[in-house]
Amino acid sequence: MRFGIRVKLLIFAALAWTVIFGAYSVYIYKERTEQTRRMALTTASLLSRKIAAERQFYASTIVKRALDAGMEVTNSYHERENAIPLPATFTKEISGLLGAENGINIKINSLNPINPANGPVDDFQKNALERFSMGSEASHYSFSTVDGRQVVRYMIPDIATSQVCVDCHNANPSSPKKDYRIGDVMGGLEIVVPIESEMAAAMKDIWRSIIFGFAVILSMGIAGLAYIRKVVTSPIMDLADTAKGLASGDLTGSAPVRSDDEIGDLGAQINHVINNLHRMIEDIRSTSDHAVTISRQVSDMSRHVLDGSNSQGAAIDRIGLNMEGINSSIADIAR
Repeated sequence: MRFGIRVKLLIFAALAWTVIFGAYSVYIYKERTEQTRRMALTTASLLSRKIAAERQFYASTIVKRALDAGMEVTNSYHERENAIPLPATFTKEISGLLGAENGINIKINSLNPINPANGPVDDFQKNALERFSMGSEASHYSFSTVDGRQVVRYMIPDIATSQVCVDCHNANPSSPKKDYRIGDVMGGLEIVVPIESEMAAAMKDIWRSIIFGFAVILSMGIAGLAYIRKVVTSPIMDLADTAKGLASGDLTGSAPVRSDDEIGDLGAQINHVINNLHRMIEDIRSTSDHAVTISRQVSDMSRHVLDGSNSQGAAIDRIGLNMEGINSSIADIAR
């Protein structure tokens, strides 16, 4: 199948614009998604630091004063008078309030938990706690799906900052480790932040950007095709029509020269070829006319020569007859 230059340029333009639009769409998608994730990480980091600071203040100040005042610190503080919640229970209470409002979940996990339920429940928590215990990371995060929702899981180390907290853990009979000191990593504080609404808003922005980009690229494509048609394809098609006329023997046409570039130079050269052909044809016609004149002169001379030859032949015939008469007379005389 033969494709013209217009079809080839259209195919090339379509492929180029498809690649450009595809690259633009992928870039917009990745950049907007990464931006949403960065914002989610920033939110989770700020929230986890804030909760950790409140928890440290609660453990170092409120719990200490409550113990000094003779109050009890227990996880069943609802059932007892003069009792306040443990720091872990305090964190769970905060988690319940945040979860009810924003779907945020807060967990305290440890490799050596007093309550076995606070041990790591998956590889994410286990890896984070192991790295925290080695001091190789100050935070650990992962984007995943929890209960069918897109979330960011962000975890920071739970560091012992209060002697009250250290003494409580070391003195608890259920504690697997009894040599905690100030500054030790006791576990990890994990915060789970839903990002479904943010991702949905990001996808809307992505689609708006893609539609806007498509409109811009389509407009540029139409303008580019119109410009290419005016500057490239139309002059080339005119030159092709002129060349076809030359091939069929029509020397009356001429190539239009609209620009001072390579296409204009090609049109000028085609016109030069046409002019040269005109001159050659005029020369051939002039030579042909001269040859006809010479041929006529040669024909006339031949006719004159032929007439002279005929006259000479007749004279020779007459001389022959006379000679025969003379011969007869000589013969008669001889007899």
